[in-house]
This record gives sequence, C-alpha cells and structure tokens, in this order.
Amino acid sequence: MATSFSFNRNFSALISARTAAFSTTRASADKLVFVELDDEPAKANVLRDGKLVPSVIPEKTLVLEALGNLTIIQPTETPRVLNQSIEPGVRVAEGTAVDLVLAPRDDVNLGIFTNIHIATKDISIGQFVGSILQSNELVNLALKYEKAVDVSATDKSRMTQLLSDTADLNVDDTAAGQTFEHAFHSLQVALAFK
Repeated sequence: MATSFSFNRNFSALISARTAAFSTTRASADKLVFVELDDEPAKANVLRDGKLVPSVIPEKTLVLEALGNLTIIQPTETPRVLNQSIEPGVRVAEGTAVDLVLAPRDDVNLGIFTNIHIATKDISIGQFVGSILQSNELVNLALKYEKAVDVSATDKSRMTQLLSDTADLNVDDTAAGQTFEHAFHSLQVALAFK
C-alpha cells in the first residue's frame, strides 16, 4: 500500500505565522530564558581520599549568621596550586580525577622553579610577591610581556631599576643566574602566585 502526501493549501500561511511568531520571540530578547537539556542539572563528584564526599546544602540564613562571626582570611594566605596530575589547559572528560598539590605561597621557595634569578632561590614566593607588589609600575611592566626577549630596552632598564629598588634584586647580564631573563622569570613565577 503506497502512502501519499498532499500539501495543505494553507502551507505558506502556516509558514508565515511561524515566522511571525519567531520574530515576536526575537523582539522580546530582553528576557533571558534558560533551557535545560538534561533531565537533571550537572553535579560534581568530589572525592576525598578516594571516597565520594556527600553533597550537603546548608540553610542560607544560618550560613549568613555563621559567616558574620568568622575572621576574614586574606586571599594571599590561602594555598595555591603547585602541581596537578593533568597538564594545565588540557581538556578532560567529565568525571576525570585531577590530583592537585596545594601549598601556601609563604611555605614555598622560588628555588623549586627553574631559570630563576639566583638571588631569589631561597626566598619564599610570598616574600617576593610582597616585595614586588610595592611597585605597581613593576607589576604592570612585568605583565605587559610574556617573554624576557620581548621586553623593550626602555622597559628593561626601568624594570631593572625597580627590581633593585623594591626587591633588592640586582640584574647583571654578564653573571650566570643573574641575567634579566632570570629576574624576569622570577617575576613571572611570583605573579602567577599573586
């Protein structure tokens, strides 16, 4: 038995009505509508010591009351990520475990990084950050460039002076481990932990 299709004579009218409805919807773009495509919202599975950490939701009013009695901890005192089991920037599948190594920046010396200025190897990251943050100009110049070779001669001269003034760090391009490139890399490390 063959099936036959016949087009409704009002087909073009139906298309026009749908287009008008779409245009009206687009005209009211000031309203944001969220459409959830999954049956349930995504949930993070947090593991501690290989065991699933239960998801708990506190009462909002009690949380606000409890937070009012807490001492504020400065963000600089919180641990920073030193290492992770997956290379930074690599996209992973949902549910992939990523191990993080965290430590307060005051407990870690710059010496765990390579290609740094020799005078900074025994200085804690926190101490060095504290020194360089005294100069907004130094921080802005350091963040302006990705590599030491890209730094203009004028900015290199100014950064060298600021490093000496604020961090007591002397740059000597003729001495091993004391070049501008080493000092610049020490700055990059410190600013990554700012």
